[in-house]
Amino acid sequence: MRIVVYTARGHEKCPSCNTKYGQSLACKKCKQEPRKVYLALTFEGQNREFIRSDLDGDPLSLEKAKRLKARIEQDASLCSTDKVAKKKILQKYIPRNRERMLFSNVRLEYIKHLEKKKASLKHRENIESILRCHLSYFDTNDLGDITPGAVEDWCYLKTDISGSYIVKCINVLRRVLKYAALREYIQSVPELPVWKTTEIKRHGINAGQQGEILAFIPDEHKPIFLFLILMGWRIAEVRALKVRDIQGDSIFLNGSFDREEYKEYPKVKGKKGAEYPKERVTNIIAQALGNGRIYGPDDYVFTFTYRGKRHHYKHRYMSDIYYEAREKAGYPHVTLNEFGRHAMSYQLFLAGASLEERAAILNNESGTVQEHYTTVTKQIRSRVFNLLDGSSQTVANPKKRRKRP
Repeated sequence: MRIVVYTARGHEKCPSCNTKYGQSLACKKCKQEPRKVYLALTFEGQNREFIRSDLDGDPLSLEKAKRLKARIEQDASLCSTDKVAKKKILQKYIPRNRERMLFSNVRLEYIKHLEKKKASLKHRENIESILRCHLSYFDTNDLGDITPGAVEDWCYLKTDISGSYIVKCINVLRRVLKYAALREYIQSVPELPVWKTTEIKRHGINAGQQGEILAFIPDEHKPIFLFLILMGWRIAEVRALKVRDIQGDSIFLNGSFDREEYKEYPKVKGKKGAEYPKERVTNIIAQALGNGRIYGPDDYVFTFTYRGKRHHYKHRYMSDIYYEAREKAGYPHVTLNEFGRHAMSYQLFLAGASLEERAAILNNESGTVQEHYTTVTKQIRSRVFNLLDGSSQTVANPKKRRKRP
């Protein structure tokens, strides 16, 4: 390997005495150094690679060129015997097209990267929406210009979205920068600011309120909503329940929907999903399947009749049925998730279930349950106080001392 320092232009003249530098690195008369230089790197007899800027994209002065040359030689000496490793180390110093370093180009590469990884369509659409609608602020920036200060300025400018959504956007930006670092477009991922926001925890409703809404749902559609209430599954998981998922006294959570496309659980083939007891919803399943139709193993359990044909439920259709029922019941602000999954977590909390027990029912991690589904209400506090009041060692009811004989 050979590294040589040259002046940026052979015809460049000294600004003091107007003498040409030529191939010299200092003026022959006044000894002044040239303003710009470049490195010529030759490796294993291949064509020379020219390095005209440092790793930050700034033009090379003579001092910077000497430091960069020493750094390259030091890195090359660490793997002097392994030619492949040496070449890989030296590749990060070779300049790339600056246009490829723009954030607008890298974010498009990241979307293609997600497609290659076969990320779900819903996930790709969410990421693409954030990059296009909110992070396009950085499109004209070079990756090296996306600093913590620049991101913080963007946070203060985004007054049209909530604080929690700003946190989500910062996380997406961090992923794109990590991708750029893996591709060696940048040296390292900058420490992005931590945007503090108050998480509004999701609320649930009690069984009485659920019954009031359920009373206005047509009888044909009640089985799927009853299953949603009693099992605490996600809406897409209930819609995706198939006949083959019901085996004996168990129900297996083997699938979900991603933008109306069936997605099988778990991702590892040959393994079954989470197992739930069937006894809680036996009558509901019998009602859903007891319409005289012969079902195959791949048929959906919950279907409805439209123009003489059976159709499986789509999210939009379920939402329309629920919205009409909640308006009639007088609960216009209770969402479908609060009616089902969040209500299950809330009612388990009232019943005294631990975080681990609630996580087992909701098929979540206990940390997620604590962060998103913990709603402390007056009834919950009253139950906790009753535990204290029932104890024999409280201030109001101190433990009696035994008299000495």
